[in-house]
Amino acid sequence: MNFLVHAFQRFFGAAISFFGVITLTFFVMNIAPGDPVLSAVGERYNEETLEQFRKELHLDKPVLVQYGHYLKKMLRGDLGKSFVPPHHSVSAKIRQKFPYTLKLAFAALLVSVLLGLTIGTISGLFRGKWIDRFGMFFALSGISAPVFWVGLVLIWLVSVKLGFLPPSGSSSWKHLILPAVTLGLRSAAFLARITRSHLIDEFGKDYLRTARAKGLSEPIVVMKHAFKNVLIPTVTIIGTDFGSFLSGAVLTESIFSWPGIGRMAMDAIQKRDFPEIQGVVIFTACVFIVINLIVDLLYGLLDPRVRRSEEI
Repeated sequence: MNFLVHAFQRFFGAAISFFGVITLTFFVMNIAPGDPVLSAVGERYNEETLEQFRKELHLDKPVLVQYGHYLKKMLRGDLGKSFVPPHHSVSAKIRQKFPYTLKLAFAALLVSVLLGLTIGTISGLFRGKWIDRFGMFFALSGISAPVFWVGLVLIWLVSVKLGFLPPSGSSSWKHLILPAVTLGLRSAAFLARITRSHLIDEFGKDYLRTARAKGLSEPIVVMKHAFKNVLIPTVTIIGTDFGSFLSGAVLTESIFSWPGIGRMAMDAIQKRDFPEIQGVVIFTACVFIVINLIVDLLYGLLDPRVRRSEEI
């Protein structure tokens, strides 16, 4: 029963957030400088064509009426049509591009989890040793380095100098490695620091001393007892990072010519294609909200204290 209340609160909050994103996106696009109709008709046009296009898009009506039509389209899952010829469906293009972003996000998450948890655990186990200092140097460097700089350095070193991996494209699994490392490295560094910090905190608690006093070996004490509690805060970080991979891969996809929705958004911004920009923003926000909702529900399952605190 407690979990059902927790889940209902999270679902309600997600619905409010999604409605807020849709509303904010509409009004920001509405007050953006420039005439979207001029972007749609191109260089050759006449006033009759402009007026006809404005009527089709309901731009000749008051803002609140436009907002009503906009909400109806959103409820049907209709994100409109591109202003740039051949005026394709924005929803169809997102469905075409999103699998590439999803593939990149999963690969980046794998890099983040494997590197972050491994380095953080080793650093926590060997606190103060040279391997701990090396791990924290990696974490500090990874957090400090900008994504675009990491991507360019990897292209120069791995692709140009060593010739190990292709610098761009998406035709094989080899094309996925460099963008996945670029996107996941910052998250791995942050995850390593959090894992190390929480693991060191757990080592000082009484229940681990009791487990050692019972004669349990150190690997069992660490993996079965300490690491289970360390996973609770890291689940939030992993889920949030995965959502950011899906919604914030614009730079990585642009650097490596990866055909996902991040690159789609960049192209739409350069062409001032308002429906595509609007569609990508709403879709990625929706994905991020859903990911956060799943993380909140998992957090409530893993840590009952969260549910109890909401009832007080």
